[in-house]
Amino acid sequence: MLLSGYIDDSADQSKSIAAVAGAFLGNSDQWNKLTMAWDARLAAESANYYRSTALRAWRRPFFRYQKRDLYTVEEARSAEAALRSDLEAIIKESGVIGFAHYIPLEMYNRVRETVPMAGEIFPKDAFEAALQSLIRDCAVEFINHYGREHRLSFVCDESDSAHIIREAYQAFKKYNVGFTDILGTLTFADDKVTPPLQAADMMADIGRQVAIAHIRDGVTAHDGSLNSSIYFVRHWDESKMLGILAHQLKTQDLRV
Repeated sequence: MLLSGYIDDSADQSKSIAAVAGAFLGNSDQWNKLTMAWDARLAAESANYYRSTALRAWRRPFFRYQKRDLYTVEEARSAEAALRSDLEAIIKESGVIGFAHYIPLEMYNRVRETVPMAGEIFPKDAFEAALQSLIRDCAVEFINHYGREHRLSFVCDESDSAHIIREAYQAFKKYNVGFTDILGTLTFADDKVTPPLQAADMMADIGRQVAIAHIRDGVTAHDGSLNSSIYFVRHWDESKMLGILAHQLKTQDLRV
């Protein structure tokens, strides 16, 4: 069996609160089911792709919500909510499972700058660390559920962060040899024509919401309609980061 994980990143608007990596994992049948329903629902909304930030701001491909000859403000808000709800239902019905990791940036940067060797061990970009943690935990859960006779591959967006993702994945496989037998390829695709990547964008956006609520407001629970499709949303605190540092210094690994 081959499972594919579609990965995306997210952050708060100022990119000062958290770095987030999110993913959905599924088999080919699940992804085909999602893709057909996803495309049909977007077509009914005269939209050719989905992106969480675009939907919230009513930007392309959702600019039509700003047109007052088509919608009142209340109607546009209702249409936005209905679309999001329908896409979430498609994810749930497909059977794919969501994962996310986020790292509080203030904590991460402070530890890198003040703890000896932390700046050498942890990458400057916290998203790279969040991504490697996400890949590791996805691989662990994959092995727990399917064993080592199957393979797990990943797909990411052809974005400005593609080189970071590629380097992080290569580093993870190099320094975590216990997973190399189940980890397959990392490939890239255009998210505008790849519904599974658009779903991953939604998962990363949920991770962003959880991170902001936790870091800024102290809220640790997330009550969302996709909860039944989300296996975990995890985060680093200082204790976890220092534990990873101690382990890496002991084993002389150079990446998380």
